Amino acid sequence: MNGGQAMTKLHELHELGQSTWLNYMRRGFIESGELRQRIGDGIQGVTANAAIFERVAAACADYDDDVRREAAAGTPLKEIQEHLRAHDARTAADFLHAIFEESAGLDGFASLEIDPAHAQNTDLTIAAARHMGHQIDRGNSMVEIPATPAGLEAVTALIGDGQSVNITHIFSVEQYERAAQAYLDGMEYLFRVNNQWPFTPTAVASFSVSAIDSAIDDLLLQMGHPELQGLAGIAMAKAAYDRYRHIFSGPDWEKMVKKEARPLRLKWTRATPRSFSYPDTYYVDALIGPDTIVTFSPATLNAFLDHGTVSGSLTMDLDKAKAHLARLAELGLDLEAIAEQLQRQYLIASEKQFQAIMAALGKKRDELESNWQPMRLALAAETSLFDETFQQLCEDRVMGRIWTHDTTLWPAATPQQLGWLNLLPVMRENVGRLRQMAQKAAANGLTHAVVIGSPAVTQT
Repeated sequence: MNGGQAMTKLHELHELGQSTWLNYMRRGFIESGELRQRIGDGIQGVTANAAIFERVAAACADYDDDVRREAAAGTPLKEIQEHLRAHDARTAADFLHAIFEESAGLDGFASLEIDPAHAQNTDLTIAAARHMGHQIDRGNSMVEIPATPAGLEAVTALIGDGQSVNITHIFSVEQYERAAQAYLDGMEYLFRVNNQWPFTPTAVASFSVSAIDSAIDDLLLQMGHPELQGLAGIAMAKAAYDRYRHIFSGPDWEKMVKKEARPLRLKWTRATPRSFSYPDTYYVDALIGPDTIVTFSPATLNAFLDHGTVSGSLTMDLDKAKAHLARLAELGLDLEAIAEQLQRQYLIASEKQFQAIMAALGKKRDELESNWQPMRLALAAETSLFDETFQQLCEDRVMGRIWTHDTTLWPAATPQQLGWLNLLPVMRENVGRLRQMAQKAAANGLTHAVVIGSPAVTQT
């Protein structure tokens, strides 16, 4: 049991030394009580998702009152965006504060990305991170800093200031090593210039797993080695964890530990498979180990709670993992060059996502300033019945339970029948592969496809 809550598989991960965070943050999720429920399930931290924020800001009413008030006050659009996101992170941090205290500052964080346009400028990154930290104003908040050369210089400065950071966009062992060195440099500066400090900062290194396989699998297919697909991401993660254990050990590190320094834990992110060939808990099941963090998407969290496998898998088969990476190198794959390319690609995608956020908020502000109102329909004599039913739905938290795949709402349902709820992001990630499949089918003379469906499942 955990605070009166039933034990879940997340609590089993905690017993193995792995922390469990969720990549999902929005106003309605926090205020409805869903975040509190997920904390009860075993979630120990949350990271903001810019794509979710953009879609909610554009299509939902979560932020309408705040946007209307800020617009009336003449607040610039960029500041409106900052205020909204900082408010969500602040509120989430308050919900997580008990975990922060219980873990002595190891977990219980709300992590928020800064404008990725600053990723190549150290001074702007430092200024943006300090500004966002001030906006959130919580000791258990983190700012996300990309692991670019300029970003890592900023990490050293911010850690030296005592600010907790989430180092992102890491796709290789070498990138993790550089992040670890930047973190250690910052800690050494902190200890050197301060006789005492209220608490030492915490930092994590977000290692993107599925993105590695997405890039390398395509290359392996072109090279005629499909038997090697689906192994690079896990192998790279295991090799990075091996380096973590070497870096944060030995006499020099023990001296820092006596000053309450914490290691730069690896945080597995993008742990949802982006290929239909792999099980939905593929990466989570394979990367369970002490002193690490796994970041769940809502869909992967539901899947893992339902049928995930808990074992100390991360430390298994390290020799096989290293042999696989060596085999890829023998085939001519430059893993570090691929990692650098992935970092650039994902930074560009992040910049575009922030531009989409600004566009969505600008459109919403214009709609609200013009007294735009959504269509409202009245039910006349049935209004009171509707209100009673709607109130009951809210009290029973039906919408939140649907998103957590709670099959008790429909006695005959199975969790798989609600998988479509999280299908959109998976399909977006696979658009390129689906196009390739369609082009190949057309080139082979296929002209028609028959879709065979049933109420429970659709197959092609």
